[in-house]
Amino acid sequence: MLSSNLYTQNTGFVIVSPITSTIRDLPGYFSLRGYDTHGQVIAAQIYSFDATPKAGRQITYIETMRNADFYRVAQTVYYNFDFPF
Repeated sequence: MLSSNLYTQNTGFVIVSPITSTIRDLPGYFSLRGYDTHGQVIAAQIYSFDATPKAGRQITYIETMRNADFYRVAQTVYYNFDFPF
């Protein structure tokens, strides 16, 4: 999950990047090493989901990325947009 708890509380949505078990040597793919979850985060793909009870999704916490790994993924997501801040 890329979105903050504050964002989810205010909007009812979560923003995520998918995890694939297919390993590819492509930009925007981040390998998960040293985690229970195996595969790669596809930081080049971003999805937004309705997380409210009305949506009926079963969202389950699996594990938390180490800060350094999360920031590498977040930086790739940031590069997707290249907004002039």
